[in-house]
Amino acid sequence: YFAGRFLGRRSLCARVSPKKTWEGFFGGIIFSLLCAWIGSYYLELSGTAFVHLMIFTLILSVFSVVGDLTV
Repeated sequence: YFAGRFLGRRSLCARVSPKKTWEGFFGGIIFSLLCAWIGSYYLELSGTAFVHLMIFTLILSVFSVVGDLTV
C-alpha cells in the first residue's frame, strides 16, 4: 500500500482499479518476501523449506493482485 501510495506513478489497470500501480505491486511483493524471510528466521527454516516458503509467498502475492483485478 505505502509503496504505491508514495511512489506510484504508472497505473496497473486503470479501467478496473484506478489506484493500483506497478510500484505498489512490486512494493507489495518485496514486502511479502521480506516478511516471509523474517518469519523463516524465527521458525528456523532452512534449505528446501526456506525456498518453498519464498516461492509460495511469491505465487500468493502475484495471484492476490490478479484475483483482485479479475473478480
